[in-house]
Amino acid sequence: MSTSQPERDMLHAITEWARARSAIRAVLLTSTRAIPNGRIDALSDYDVILVVQDIHPFADDRAWINDFGDVLVVYWDPIQPDPDFGIDYIANVTQYADGLKIDFTLWSVALFQQIVAAPALPAELDAGYLVLLDKDHLTHTMRAPTARAYIPARPTDTEFQTLINDFLSDPPYVAKCLWRDELLPAKWCLDNDMKHIYLRQLLEWQIEIDHGWSLPTGSLGKGLKKHLSPETWAQLEASYAGAGLAENWAALANTMALFRQVAIQVGAQLGYAYPHDLDRRVSAYVDQIRRMEPPTAPIQNEPSPESQTDQTLATIMHFHATFNTHDVDAIMRLMSDDCVFENTAPAPDGTRLVGQAAVRAAWEALFRDSPQAAFAVEEAFAAGDRGVIRWRYTWGVPTAAAGHVRGVDIFRVHDGKVAEKLSYVKG
Repeated sequence: MSTSQPERDMLHAITEWARARSAIRAVLLTSTRAIPNGRIDALSDYDVILVVQDIHPFADDRAWINDFGDVLVVYWDPIQPDPDFGIDYIANVTQYADGLKIDFTLWSVALFQQIVAAPALPAELDAGYLVLLDKDHLTHTMRAPTARAYIPARPTDTEFQTLINDFLSDPPYVAKCLWRDELLPAKWCLDNDMKHIYLRQLLEWQIEIDHGWSLPTGSLGKGLKKHLSPETWAQLEASYAGAGLAENWAALANTMALFRQVAIQVGAQLGYAYPHDLDRRVSAYVDQIRRMEPPTAPIQNEPSPESQTDQTLATIMHFHATFNTHDVDAIMRLMSDDCVFENTAPAPDGTRLVGQAAVRAAWEALFRDSPQAAFAVEEAFAAGDRGVIRWRYTWGVPTAAAGHVRGVDIFRVHDGKVAEKLSYVKG
């Protein structure tokens, strides 16, 4: 793959191609290659708007896309009316065999004239544009881009609460699908609805708070990794999983934990309250479904080694995600009445705590003394009723008082609850 020719040569080729065709009256470049300080690499697209006398000849005879190289594959939108002005347009995405990719949008002159006369540019143009060709001075009265089209607006309290409510409406459905072993609808709701629609919006709000509501967001989460903290990005990665049921139960718990964590932070910075009671009730309902016997499982006195291992892994990952919420009531609901916790201090043997009251007191002290405490999973695995999580524990705020340490928890799970948690830390 040659990844096509240099940008200057490509733009010249597009311009001269259009100049030679009387039906094309103007050409504009948009998106990454037209936005100031846009990040361009060898695979960056060319987003080109062709302003033509009539879009239909270009839609009827599509051979013109071959003028720019060997077409590998092309996707065409149907002809459809512009949502603001009601005039038809058409677009395509053309991938060429040499690596060149051009997204063509075709507007009629009539549509373009209305866009230019409108009180504000559409988002695609307001983000940034370059006029490559204008045969009829159609662009002379165009507004300059403000570069604010893709900057999220500060949400109102109602918008904030609606986002949380809508996010929390999804976990019961994902849990039901996982319980039924229906992977596709579970993954669609978990990865698209919960993460791309709701969690991504929340993360973008957090980024905007950090940047004074001045940073354009990338489509589909582009740029998130660059602007999120390493710890938050690691938590986001942990919210994705493959096809296994246990890992998807863990991904659901991790997604809910990350959303809760960021929503509480965003709400505090905006002065909005987080609906803890709704969260607790939804989390309890999801956990109830997780602990139900699968509908197709045979009746048996003891679980098979494979199913027990999956249940153990799902239980400890759910416990871990809940632990990061600092909700002691929710944590203790996931531990047995006779639970055991062995702390890492004091050396050499740590402290052994037995029973709900003693373990609860330990968690309350931990979260009181370290309100920023967070554990990121580095690795997790299980065998039968035993499970292991390697973690990285961070505390404090990004100052000299902050720090981290790495360690391991060894779990024993009984009847879907953590019966034993033995903690070890690097010295």
